Parts: sequence; C-alpha cells; structure tokens
Amino acid sequence: MSDQPETAIPVLLVEDNEIDAEIAKRVLAKSGVQVSLCIARDGKEALDLLFQEFYQEESPWQGRQRPRLIVLDLGLPGFDGREVLRRIKNDPGLCSIPVAVLTGSSGEKPMLECMAIGGNMYFVKPMTVADAANVLAAVQQYWVLLDRLRQRAA
Repeated sequence: MSDQPETAIPVLLVEDNEIDAEIAKRVLAKSGVQVSLCIARDGKEALDLLFQEFYQEESPWQGRQRPRLIVLDLGLPGFDGREVLRRIKNDPGLCSIPVAVLTGSSGEKPMLECMAIGGNMYFVKPMTVADAANVLAAVQQYWVLLDRLRQRAA
C-alpha cells in the first residue's frame, strides 16, 4: 500500500505477473488521479484481503477505505480472474465495487464472459495512461452518483 492522502482512490490491483503489476502501478500513477494501491498476487490473496476488510476487525487495509476500484487480471494462478469476479459480484458487501478486467487476450469471447459475470470494464494489456485516466474518472463519477442515490433512498 502507498502513503497517499485520504483523497486518493483506494484501488486493489490483482496481478500475478510482476512486470504487468509494475506497468499497471506506473500507469495508474501517471493517470493524473491519486490512488492508494494495494496489490494482490493471486485470486485467493485478493479475496482474503477483500473479505478481511469487511468481516474481520484486524484489516490489512489498516483503517483505510475499502477499494473503490478493483483492477483484475484474468489469468491468475489458483482462482482465475473469472472466479474471483464471480465471488466479488455475488457478495452483497463487495458487489457494488467496480471491476476493471485486464487480460492479454483481445478476443471477444473473454470480454463477453466477463461482462456477463459482472465486470464493468475490460482492457487488453498493457493498460495505457489514457485507459487508467478514463477508468478512474468513471469510478469517481460512479461513487458520487451511488452516494447520492443512497442518500435519497435513506
């Protein structure tokens, strides 16, 4: 995790490849939007981090806000990205968090599968600075609108 100010967007990056993780980290940093990044190296670690935040007093997030965005690689060891996405979207405490799926495949089939499971965005690696800026801007707007809807419903 980084030591960014509280205004930074909390992002969970789930990526097993160190080079791809470093590229994503640098691209997010260059996006023009501050992020507080936590990196999980596989699907199990990502799910453990997410569930610990909500269901255990001792959280690896150290009192920080839950992720406002999950950037998820499809080709993970153990639980693959599709299974991680399924579990996130089936959990009432996690399902509202936007998930940007990253993959090395430019085919239409994986994209459609991910969207059917609940992925919000889909990018072919490597993610560009423009991709990151667009995703982060959309995520900021999403949370503003969701917070307004929740306030109206209360």
